[in-house]
Amino acid sequence: YPVIDYYLVCDEVSEDDSGSSGGGITGGGGSSTSGGASASFAKAMFRNSSMTNDEWKIVENMLDSIMMDCMGKNLYNALLGKLGGNTLSIEFTDQNYSSYTFKTGIKISNKYLSSNHLFHEMWHAYQAYLETEQSYKKAVINLEIESHYAQLLYIKSIDDDWESKYLKQKFRLIVGLEEYVNKYGELIDSINGSNESLLDAHMLQLKSVFKSDSAYYKYDYNDYRIGIVNFLNLQTVTKNCKK
Repeated sequence: YPVIDYYLVCDEVSEDDSGSSGGGITGGGGSSTSGGASASFAKAMFRNSSMTNDEWKIVENMLDSIMMDCMGKNLYNALLGKLGGNTLSIEFTDQNYSSYTFKTGIKISNKYLSSNHLFHEMWHAYQAYLETEQSYKKAVINLEIESHYAQLLYIKSIDDDWESKYLKQKFRLIVGLEEYVNKYGELIDSINGSNESLLDAHMLQLKSVFKSDSAYYKYDYNDYRIGIVNFLNLQTVTKNCKK
């Protein structure tokens, strides 16, 4: 187990960008297609002895949405496999952001109950199982960029109004990755073959923006992870999603 105690404080895309209810813990959202009452998928992955049935239903409904997407379903199954029968701690908090750390698991803000925020933190958890503590700490911003890009792809699959959520400079640069990286984490070929270098230049732009953000300035970017190497997890999670 990588003992990663860095908090990944994740800048939220918006309050409600997946069509599910936001702005409070009550209500629980729509009906569940995977056994909301028992929350079987949620409880197979997460643990929290003090969580109410309504809260478990919210997590289950989020997972319903995530698992309707091929990438989301693969992410759930891949992370479940990495857990090997163990579970991740999860809790709802009143903080203004969602976060992941290996020691404390996933924390979801009550203010951001859209499924894409849970998707983002699950992606971080999956990344953590593929890194050592040292390699993770040296590449926190690289991993954050991949998580944000995977989150963008997920949001686009469920929200027709996704563009209105990506107006901030950081998020516009995440959208800009689509010029170089397809939805399967592969480099998009260009006529002159220069996309690898252009992608790396774009990544360095993202590095600069993240480092200027008060939530990320203390984290490292690994300059040795060049170009498409930063999206290998996306390649793995989407490998059977090609049509």
